[in-house]
Amino acid sequence: CRRGNCLTCASKNVKRATSDNNLVVNVDNGLSPTIASELTKSGYVLTCCSYVTGPGVVLELDQNNEVWDAVYRQRLCDGDTKQVALEAQARLLRRVDEENVEKWKNKMKKVLSEEK
Repeated sequence: CRRGNCLTCASKNVKRATSDNNLVVNVDNGLSPTIASELTKSGYVLTCCSYVTGPGVVLELDQNNEVWDAVYRQRLCDGDTKQVALEAQARLLRRVDEENVEKWKNKMKKVLSEEK
């Protein structure tokens, strides 16, 4: 993708004890600023759109699964996100029902008749 969106090129900037002055430069990535800064703080580099300079630079390649987990999977599995998703789903269902009143009436009649 050459912009970091797919995270295939993710690498870890392994800092050695003697060289904490490695400089990570993001040339141009397509990630949100929040996610990009999280990756940088965690020591990850998207090699398709970034480069690392400085003495003692060591990159651990093939970190895309770890980055994917950190950026997306963990974010989508927390309780707040699940709650927001349920609320959005409920709003959508309500809107669909409001736009199709006759269908909703028939559905409610069927549900009520099954309860008796």
